[in-house]
Amino acid sequence: MKKLLVLILLIIISFSSFAQSYGLTIAGGAAYVFKSMGFLQALVEEGFFPQEYYTTSMGGFPGYFMAAGIEPKSVYEVFKIIDFEEMFDLSFPLNGGFVNSQRLMDLVYAVSGVKSFDQFKYPLHLGVLNLNTWEDKYISEGDALKALSASTALEVFFEVIRYPDGSYSDIGPKDLMVKYPKDRFGTDKTFLIRITPNPRIVTDRDYSSIINIAYLLIDIGGFYANNLYSADKIDYDHIFNMDVSSEIDPKNFSKAIELYDIGYIEGKEWVKNNDIFSQYSIEKNSIEPKEIDYKKIYTDFKTESIYRPRDFYYTFKISPVLKENMMMRAFIYSEFGDFRLSAGEIVKYDFSLDTFINGKLYYFPFENSRISFDYIIDDSFRIDFKNYFLKEYKNLFSVNLGHYNKFSKLWYNFADFRYDTTVSNRLEENGCFFDSRFSTDFEKLNYDFEAGSINQAASATFYSSLGYAYGDEMGRVNPDTVFGSFDQKVYLNEKIKVSLMKDMNFDIAQFIYLNDAYVFLDYFLTVDDFKKINHTIKAGFELPFSFGGVFRIPVEMSVKYKDGFQFSLTLQTE
Repeated sequence: MKKLLVLILLIIISFSSFAQSYGLTIAGGAAYVFKSMGFLQALVEEGFFPQEYYTTSMGGFPGYFMAAGIEPKSVYEVFKIIDFEEMFDLSFPLNGGFVNSQRLMDLVYAVSGVKSFDQFKYPLHLGVLNLNTWEDKYISEGDALKALSASTALEVFFEVIRYPDGSYSDIGPKDLMVKYPKDRFGTDKTFLIRITPNPRIVTDRDYSSIINIAYLLIDIGGFYANNLYSADKIDYDHIFNMDVSSEIDPKNFSKAIELYDIGYIEGKEWVKNNDIFSQYSIEKNSIEPKEIDYKKIYTDFKTESIYRPRDFYYTFKISPVLKENMMMRAFIYSEFGDFRLSAGEIVKYDFSLDTFINGKLYYFPFENSRISFDYIIDDSFRIDFKNYFLKEYKNLFSVNLGHYNKFSKLWYNFADFRYDTTVSNRLEENGCFFDSRFSTDFEKLNYDFEAGSINQAASATFYSSLGYAYGDEMGRVNPDTVFGSFDQKVYLNEKIKVSLMKDMNFDIAQFIYLNDAYVFLDYFLTVDDFKKINHTIKAGFELPFSFGGVFRIPVEMSVKYKDGFQFSLTLQTE
């Protein structure tokens, strides 16, 4: 009997030693966190999937997805097809920062399906700092997307997130590594993955840039956490240290995505040489990762279908827009529910002003509907109703109805159809489209048809389209094809864009970046009224600059020949 009891006891002890739960802290590190994601993916593939998560700063993103039962590689895959820089709005710092991240939160929800903490598969605690009291805390209940916004709101750079008891932002300057893990976690074992940045990037920073000052705050927090905290304060069972020897600036998110592959390779090498399960007496956590429909995510993003209703929000924006006769727009921007409204001034090259108001209402009266209006005082008024009747990957069909009033001329767009199979993202650019547009003032009828395609081969992209227009009193035909009045027009457009330089890592004051540069040649052939032939040739450079690694500022410099040579510089920040 004694032998049997001893045997049972040994079995219980043996079983319990291999069935211990474990949690993970994912420390931030700005764009470097992509390397942590790659390393974690290698561990996940071996069965390492923690049952509780604490995160700080950018570590909140992989933590959010993993707590939802989604593999880290899903974050990487999403940002391969959707540009990180399209996820943010830039504005005057009325709300404690330059950058608003709500579009990114829309994307997080679209991918994860989680918006409140009670929807997670595993407990998640997001680290935040109360700027009013200097208290750090870990939010684990309520609105998870709002908590993630606060947790990743790097001071000065991102807008702060307001709660009833104060304004919250990134906890990184105070507690980057999550102190006293044994007191916080409800698991038997605790692990930490953290970034050790390249010191060169810190010493070589230009501190005339306010953005670099903000990142320095995080580095100071990381220094204290890495070097001055005693062992009992970061007493994890194991710490994974991610060394970053890359020359990539931690602000350059679009570029830093490549660190994922580096982290993944290092992770695979680590698991080959280490058995974390037997070493720390933990079991493999075999879960069925949530499948992500990347094509649907991309389609919803392209059709503006990922946006959640907003709490009331407003800010002031100054947007340089160098095109046609416009120099910039200065305006108040506000959001509430599914409605967006802008009101302000258009500043022209001669410094004259045009007052404008425009707005957009999503999902009304149907889910696939968008209503927008644009009013320029003493100039024009336009209202459009757009509805997607078909909304699938590379298979979009939309109809536009509208009313347009310019200089006392009333026009109605009663049947604008577009069938679109094009796709354009970080990986590819291809497909075809067909447009038909009909307008009338009940005296004249304007209409035009255009079909085109996009094809990518190696480092070159080819654009081709063929169109026919009948009348142009509304001014809807491409101005590069217009050479005076006409009744009918046939036009051909051929364009080639070639990647001139990749991975340049060029910067201005270390917050305006340029990674890629393109050269293009654009040719238009037009035949007016089937007898008059005209040509337009344009060549130039496309330079997709980036502000702080999170906001695209496309610049185009070109020379055009159309009844003489013209030089143009265009910049679009909206």
